[in-house]
Amino acid sequence: MAACLAAVAAPALAQLEAGFPSRAIKIIVPYAPGATNDILPRLIAPHMSEILKQPVVVENKPGAGGDIGVAFVAKGKPDGYTLLMTSNVAGVSAATKRNSPYEMSELAPVGLIGNQPMMLVSANPAPFTSLQDFVRQAKPTPEKFSYGTPGVGTLHQVAFEFISAAYNIKMIHVPFTGITQALTETSTGRVTLTFGTLASSAALLQKGSIKVLAVAAKNRLPAYPDAPTFNEAGVPGLESGFWYGFTMAAGTPAPIAKQISDAFAKAMANPEVIAAVRKLDVDVTPMSPAQFGDMMMADYRKWKKIAADANLVVN
Repeated sequence: MAACLAAVAAPALAQLEAGFPSRAIKIIVPYAPGATNDILPRLIAPHMSEILKQPVVVENKPGAGGDIGVAFVAKGKPDGYTLLMTSNVAGVSAATKRNSPYEMSELAPVGLIGNQPMMLVSANPAPFTSLQDFVRQAKPTPEKFSYGTPGVGTLHQVAFEFISAAYNIKMIHVPFTGITQALTETSTGRVTLTFGTLASSAALLQKGSIKVLAVAAKNRLPAYPDAPTFNEAGVPGLESGFWYGFTMAAGTPAPIAKQISDAFAKAMANPEVIAAVRKLDVDVTPMSPAQFGDMMMADYRKWKKIAADANLVVN
């Protein structure tokens, strides 16, 4: 019986692969419009459309901190017609949720767009002059210090748990409904620290109401050369902020997956796309699908261990 089913399915699959794509391809963004993770696919989609000779459209499917959109693709039909705008937020969510609606293994890599550094910021002025000065002050009385995040179980919170473990400092967590509010409260000094990106922090940095203490990146940022990397500050392993890429449902036939990945790679090699992505302070990082997949799973395992060590579980 199995052999008969396989014999029937094989020609249909071959026909599907030969005619791909025969209709529009969707890129699902699991968040509301306007942020970096929404702008990026809108920059790339027209170029993929030109290569694939079919419309490539972006559709926002927000909710549950991104879980609704991610699960929609992860649990969807693996036919190459639905892609996911993915970031390490998906892995952090799966790592911290008691009952995640998806597994990271249900997503297959298409390609990495790039990395966007995160910066640890405080009010300016603050009662400490540097990250090391903050650590010296906070160790005796950590309950006097706090950190703000855009919510429970976010990348920001898990990153702070990582820092807390490295320095053995247990600060008070103050979750907000978004990063803008966390940054604003940090600028007033009501919250001691938060993480921001160059894009999200730009206005407050220009006003001089916050300052950069350290950066989650492999190298110091040219705009803030005095701010050390976390490696330099004694917190190895926190070498990147956000990464962004495209994934699709695992089990997509290899020839179709290759067509999609090749179209993505060609689009990302376009100088116009590279320039537009870099304007968002995202460092374009070419990577094969296999390399991206390995990176994605290694990142997920890292955050899962951090969450487990911190006993961080989101219901």
